Amino acid sequence: MSLKLAKDVGLTDIKTKELEWYATVHLKFEDIKDLITKEETQTQSTYQKLKDKTELGSSIAKRLQLAQKCEDIIRAHIEGTNNENFIHNMQTIQKSDIADAILCTDMYLTLRELRSYKRPMNHSQAMKILEGDLSVYIDDRIIERFVKFQDEYDIMFKNF
Repeated sequence: MSLKLAKDVGLTDIKTKELEWYATVHLKFEDIKDLITKEETQTQSTYQKLKDKTELGSSIAKRLQLAQKCEDIIRAHIEGTNNENFIHNMQTIQKSDIADAILCTDMYLTLRELRSYKRPMNHSQAMKILEGDLSVYIDDRIIERFVKFQDEYDIMFKNF
């Protein structure tokens, strides 16, 4: 969904590719798990591998931070604890077109899915909340495009 939103918003091909990689980076833990369990002798080759895995590990941590931001926002909205301080703090975490596109689709999916603190919502309920209270966390341009193509996102969710 975030890849479609990137195209709907008109992100450049480079930013769209970056978003696609970033949106799925959390699935690549297998690529770095040996970093935790193996010791390697330091050669130029192993140094480059270590550097690559460290960069991937950093990206995984940032992607997890964005996923946690989504959960925190939805939970605070549901529980009514999303005060001005909370909103300001959330607005300072990972502000970019790419992060906002992923966050927008993650929030939509989270609203639609069952969580321990909430029941799943239908499309119109999720859109009302996303367009209303949750729009303060995302660039207006991205929200506008998500709203414009909302029927397509609803179909994508139903086919997911």
